[in-house]
Amino acid sequence: MCVLSIREHNDDAPNRTITRVVSDENPKAAWAAVRDHVQPRSLLTADEHGSYDDLVGLAILQRVNHSKAYQTEDGTDTNRIESFFARAERSYVGIHHRFSVKYLDWYMAMVAWKEDTRYMGLRWQLADVLRTVTHRTTSENLCGYWQGAADRIDEQVWDEDTKVEKQRYLR
Repeated sequence: MCVLSIREHNDDAPNRTITRVVSDENPKAAWAAVRDHVQPRSLLTADEHGSYDDLVGLAILQRVNHSKAYQTEDGTDTNRIESFFARAERSYVGIHHRFSVKYLDWYMAMVAWKEDTRYMGLRWQLADVLRTVTHRTTSENLCGYWQGAADRIDEQVWDEDTKVEKQRYLR
């Protein structure tokens, strides 16, 4: 299992982080995530891992070879996504002490939300949570959780065939 993340860099609005739990870091999973969440011809920055080689047709791809330097000569780096993974690691070590694979997607979504809203005030964060829960339908996974609904939850692992209900593009 591994977590695949896409982090937006937006100067005019809060950044957004999209996470997916995938079985392994492979080109099909990366391609499906970018297809579902990134606008065509956007600028993507990735490290030298081979899984990202096929993204060239979907987006403008900049690469950083970490075995040579942490950033390229023109200043391209992967620090934004690295900061997300550092926060996820600290969450694991300092708060949760273990992540269940069954709920790993939910843990990562929570860490992503915290990373995205860390500069917002508590009033804005509370309004965001209330807006989200009041505009969504009842969760099949959480309704009746203590009465056994947790047994119905499958591991939340994405593959290239997983369909996204609503396109959520990053710029």
